Amino acid sequence: MTKLVKKFSRLSARDLVLRALFIEGRLQGNAAFATLSALLLEVAEKRQALEEAITAAADGGRTAVALREKRKRELKEVLDRLAAGVASIAGDDEELIRKAGFFPRRSVRTSEGLPTPLKLRARI
Repeated sequence: MTKLVKKFSRLSARDLVLRALFIEGRLQGNAAFATLSALLLEVAEKRQALEEAITAAADGGRTAVALREKRKRELKEVLDRLAAGVASIAGDDEELIRKAGFFPRRSVRTSEGLPTPLKLRARI
């Protein structure tokens, strides 16, 4: 089964907002993911709250920065649920995962095994 890559954990607050906007744009009007519309509205709401918190935290106040981090965690949680919904709908279809704004995990496994070494000696 193809897994999708989220990579939300290392994003800054601004980058997370941009990523959420990208995913929202890809999912809006996408008939394959019509069942996720309620979750998509929640993502938009949390993204807007994070944008406001980023603006409020621009001066560096402790309370504002703490609120920004809280809003960031909330948006990550909703995006994780959205990613799970996309993964369950898309299944093994990598193209459908890409159309939803996510990326499929790369498969690095090859069908061939490792080549046998030409000269192999074991000393005891």
